[in-house]
Amino acid sequence: MLRDLAQAAMKYGVEIPTDFMLVGKSLMTLEGIGKQLDPDLDVFGEAQPHFLAMMRKRYSPQRLGNELLRGMEQLSRAGYEVPLQARDVLDDLRLGRLVVNSPDPGLPLAADRLGRRVFSGLVIAAATVAGALVLPQHRGGAIALFSLALTAVVLHVWRDWKVTNR
Repeated sequence: MLRDLAQAAMKYGVEIPTDFMLVGKSLMTLEGIGKQLDPDLDVFGEAQPHFLAMMRKRYSPQRLGNELLRGMEQLSRAGYEVPLQARDVLDDLRLGRLVVNSPDPGLPLAADRLGRRVFSGLVIAAATVAGALVLPQHRGGAIALFSLALTAVVLHVWRDWKVTNR
């Protein structure tokens, strides 16, 4: 029965509440245990009156009517409050007090990467230019500066790769 219900729900696009699925699974477990103890036991026949009473109570016209009234009250309150709130928003917009925040969870990582790239670029450019200026007088110093620039490039690329592959 539970399998047929689930198949019909999937076929027609109906969502079955989790509570009903858990109740069905529990009833299947109880039925299996009950059949082992008493092969003539009909768990669904025994549970049917209780289940029907619960359904009548949950979906009674009085309860549905009360929920409908509550929904209408909330809707009427919203209909009253929305124009007032819209006026406040438009006043804030007109006076320049409207601030819209849109937090981006990836912003700290992007800002960190951008800062590291700018810093690495400055270090690499400075070491390369200094190496080019020093090259005629001190070949060893120029090689050290070029090595520093190359090391900075390799470390920057490695760090970037490590951060993006987490």
